[in-house]
This record gives sequence, C-alpha cells and structure tokens, in this order.
Amino acid sequence: MPSQPKPSAVAAMVTGAAIVLVPAIVASPVLGILGLGGAGVAAGSAAAGIQSGLGSVTAGSLFATLQSAGAGGYGVVAVHGVVQAAGAVVGAGGLGAWFRG
Repeated sequence: MPSQPKPSAVAAMVTGAAIVLVPAIVASPVLGILGLGGAGVAAGSAAAGIQSGLGSVTAGSLFATLQSAGAGGYGVVAVHGVVQAAGAVVGAGGLGAWFRG
C-alpha cells in the first residue's frame, strides 16, 4: 500500500468497479451516440451510414448484435460482457497504479 494517496488510481478503481457492476452506464450512451436505439437505426446516424455501406446485414454479425443491444435484445448480454471486461481492465490498472506507488 502506498504511503501517499493516489487519486488517479482510486478514480480508476472506482470507475472500473462501476462499469463492471452497471455496464449500461457506458453501453447505452455509446450505442445511442452511434444511432442504435430501441426504435432501430436512427436516420442520418453513424449506424445508418455503416448499415448503408454493408448492404444486407447478416444475422449474428457484429452490426446485428450491436443493433440488437441498442434495441434491448439478445445483443445486450454480449455488449455488456465486453464493456464489463473493459471495466475490469480499467480497475486492474488502477489497482496496479495504487501498488506501484
């Protein structure tokens, strides 16, 4: 344990823990910003541009999974799992910084 408090390490640990416990705090806004929501792909959004470029979207593809997550479907589990893994990495980085002093 370091002799001096490390605010950035504590912030990383708390942020990582929050993301692991409630992945929707990251996933929902990011999906919304991309244009993937409950009503489907938002017109004029980044997701609309990507979908236009893809043409036919294959079931089970990354885009289909993200679209499903935005609409609250089967993709939520996969997206939240990835977000939770990222949160664990952030928290572990903070823990490592705490002990490095």
